[in-house]
Amino acid sequence: RVLKQGCSERILSCPCFENDNLFVKEIPSTGRDIGRHFRWIDEDRFCSEEAVFLATLSTDEAQELKNMLVAEVKRRASRAYDSEIRKKSIQEVYKPKLNSVYSLKPETMLDPNFLSIVRCVDEGKTDAIFSNDKNNGLVSQYVQAGRRIYTFPMFTEAFCGDLIKELDHFNQSKAPKGRPNSMNNYGVLMDEVGFTRELLDPLLFNYIRPLAKSFYPNEASCLSSFRAFTVEYSPGKDTELSAHYDDAEVTLNVCLGTNSFENGDLVFDGGVRGFPKQKSDDHRLRLKHKLGMACLHLGSHIHRALHVTKGRRVNMIMWCRNPHFRLSNGCALCRKKDQFRLEPDEKKREKIY
Repeated sequence: RVLKQGCSERILSCPCFENDNLFVKEIPSTGRDIGRHFRWIDEDRFCSEEAVFLATLSTDEAQELKNMLVAEVKRRASRAYDSEIRKKSIQEVYKPKLNSVYSLKPETMLDPNFLSIVRCVDEGKTDAIFSNDKNNGLVSQYVQAGRRIYTFPMFTEAFCGDLIKELDHFNQSKAPKGRPNSMNNYGVLMDEVGFTRELLDPLLFNYIRPLAKSFYPNEASCLSSFRAFTVEYSPGKDTELSAHYDDAEVTLNVCLGTNSFENGDLVFDGGVRGFPKQKSDDHRLRLKHKLGMACLHLGSHIHRALHVTKGRRVNMIMWCRNPHFRLSNGCALCRKKDQFRLEPDEKKREKIY
């Protein structure tokens, strides 16, 4: 199914990504819990902006925190170059276990109900897909803080199982690996392994984009690029995720399994980027992860993941971006409109589906 009208393939980035929203979970040497984000321009400004917080740390802890932030800023500044180096090395040394998972096969990978949802959207029958008092639809809609959140079946159980097998095979290989993001230590950067061209590109452009545009006409008016990665939670590794918002206009979160995990719900406390969160539990939305089920929400909607107390949970995340919305409404992180720059030409895709 080919879209009749393409979108601009401009991939915009904002300098704020390199210096702002730097997450620190804890001070490694002492185990002191931090669990918050920082901004780092230079040491003098940091010490001025964070004087109250730094007073709560020992001298050694404060210095360790500064060193961690400087290292993260350097990592982000070289992320594109480092990613390309890893990608080339992976192509040279890694041999996939299941080649079949690298190309989208809708009839076996996508849940039949998901295909029905997209078909209804294409035919303009959006009302028929929602669950309500009169209709047992395929999509559940939640409204919180003026923002809508959607859940629906997306991947088949068989595809989830095969994808997990391939991801585990990659993780056990000697190929180089990068962190999914600054908040997650365990997971896979899917573009580096080779999932983009034949799996994720058609998934976004032929299925997610028309669906998201129907749900979010402004933010998803023209999703044309994305960052895709997996995250993994289990006791002894990452077990939870602090409250945050995404560098995306729209976020897709799909549960891949794996074995009987307990807890780890996805929580929306009611906050939206730039607005305070609701303090009442009445405004809190908790969604349980189910195999193959997807959650679609705005990147600006603040969310977190609760503690996984048993088993192992793996999710695939796609941060979907809309350059047209971003140019007129500002960066998804800092909201500024005058700092954008184009990503290098080699990062652009050659094909619009």
